[in-house]
Amino acid sequence: MARSRKKAKVEGVIEQMELKDETRSLMLYHVDKLEHSDSMLIAYLPKEKILFTADFNAPQPGQPVSPSIATLMANLDRLAVDFERHVTVHAPNPDRVLTKADLFELAKRLSQ
Repeated sequence: MARSRKKAKVEGVIEQMELKDETRSLMLYHVDKLEHSDSMLIAYLPKEKILFTADFNAPQPGQPVSPSIATLMANLDRLAVDFERHVTVHAPNPDRVLTKADLFELAKRLSQ
């Protein structure tokens, strides 16, 4: 962008936004009722059924499940996001890929 001298276009996401080209779309969704942030987004590739999140990670073995997983699940239900894979992009386990079943299992552990 520096070489082209074009100004960056900055857009906010209120509830949701779709970015797309000829082959793919990317959905951005606002996460409601997250305790530590009111401006968190989740990203979703509908064609590939891949969900990308930060701050909603699976715990390391033997560690408790974060209550934020329940918030994520409530938002996915509210938004009717039909995903198959969940990619985490934040430490302690960046780029970890979970299945939908893995995420439901974590939510189940929270309710026990």
